[in-house]
Amino acid sequence: MKLIEELYNCDLSANVLPASYYESLADVERLRKLRTEELIAGLDDAQKKLFESIEHRFAEQEKLSERCAFLLGFRFAMRLAAESFTDPL
Repeated sequence: MKLIEELYNCDLSANVLPASYYESLADVERLRKLRTEELIAGLDDAQKKLFESIEHRFAEQEKLSERCAFLLGFRFAMRLAAESFTDPL
């Protein structure tokens, strides 16, 4: 079965999120930064260095995950576009 048919038959649609979802994400990020600052204030120098190293590794992993998600989405979209041009419904 072609990808476009799978999407059509399964009735998959884009997930449209309300603006409140994004506002709550901003609140969560603000609280995360506040708690991180509070945590760092209570650490000694060696612990701060270790914490910053771990935080840096998590940031690197997040960037790799975002890149992978973009590439998978892009490949999916290109495949969908190619199939729609070559085999119309």
